[in-house]
Amino acid sequence: TSAHVYRIVQEALTNATKHACAQTVVVNLSEHDEHLQKYVRLSVVDDGIGRTTEIDMAKPPGSGLIGMRERVTALRGKFSAGPLPHGGFALHVEFPSRPHGAG
Repeated sequence: TSAHVYRIVQEALTNATKHACAQTVVVNLSEHDEHLQKYVRLSVVDDGIGRTTEIDMAKPPGSGLIGMRERVTALRGKFSAGPLPHGGFALHVEFPSRPHGAG
């Protein structure tokens, strides 16, 4: 679990640095219990420029968000990412902290 969290945070921070021109990035990580299962919740929110049509058209899409989504899906988790209404970008993921069947 910790390796997955590390890689997702690493990619989100790389995106905020390379693409968003963010001044501030807030990372929140927590674990909660739900129906006898522990879940990891992670959010990464920046105050950068977000994604615009001009930026999307000027640069070919990378594989960072796709890789994060695939990683979270493989962990049976939930993934959402997108621009915020007043600028910036937010990433939210949640997945079980233990693989299914692990004791």
